[in-house]
Amino acid sequence: SHLLIWDFRQLVKPAAVLKCNHEILSFRFNPNNQNLVIGGCITGQVALWDISAVLASQQKKNRNNQEDDNDDKKSAPIGPILTSSIDHSHKKPVAEIMWLPANTQINHRGQLVASEHLDGQQYQFVTISGDGIVLVWDTRYEQIAADELKHIGRAKHVPVEKSGSK
Repeated sequence: SHLLIWDFRQLVKPAAVLKCNHEILSFRFNPNNQNLVIGGCITGQVALWDISAVLASQQKKNRNNQEDDNDDKKSAPIGPILTSSIDHSHKKPVAEIMWLPANTQINHRGQLVASEHLDGQQYQFVTISGDGIVLVWDTRYEQIAADELKHIGRAKHVPVEKSGSK
């Protein structure tokens, strides 16, 4: 499956071609960072693309008004930088994707994050599927895995503090 991104100034060929191993049913650009694209697959998985390199080369080419000899090389399909695990994804096709507003983040317990941890960027999105499950995803997965964002999630090996007496 491929997603084609078009530049209306150059309608002869797409500005970028995003490829995925599975059919994409829905996709969304990040409202704060137009270089991030997420797509929901027919398998229930989620794919994440970073198109910043392609868009930067397109802008440079447009500024210089030149044709590039390596144009075929640059227009090669871009694979996702991340695809979710089939075991931790939806069981049915992803029907809809929505980015959470910049003033809203959800932690690993499903609670809203306090406003002192918000920086005005949109990192999380929600997916809905026919399996009756709503999943919240975060694009800062590397920082969460490194346990740098304790207000969002914790690593599996970190014990949870238990309240109460011994």
